[in-house]
Amino acid sequence: MLASTSLGVRIGLDLVHEIFEWVIDDSCSKRGLLFNDFEVKILEKDIEIAELEMKNRMLEEKWKKLQMKKDSVEEELQEIKNEFCHTRIELMNCGQSEKNLSMMLVFSWLIFAVLTLLLR
Repeated sequence: MLASTSLGVRIGLDLVHEIFEWVIDDSCSKRGLLFNDFEVKILEKDIEIAELEMKNRMLEEKWKKLQMKKDSVEEELQEIKNEFCHTRIELMNCGQSEKNLSMMLVFSWLIFAVLTLLLR
């Protein structure tokens, strides 16, 4: 960046002076405004980070609540499945009992008919 000639050195120093003007500048008011701008930007970013962290915590809490709710719903679903299986088994047993009872009724009528014919 710095040239070997005095003109090049001057151009290089001017360029460095322009780049680091905010550091080299003796004007306190200008430096103060610049640092105030940076402080404001830093403060805005800090506020934005804090808001995002709060939002992240809220989402994590919401996720935990939904996870707990999901677990309880899964437990209820399993209980309902078990009850359904038991009800189905009872229904099959009742159906079989009804079939047995109707067969007994038919046989009792047949026996009654045979006995009435024999006793006549």
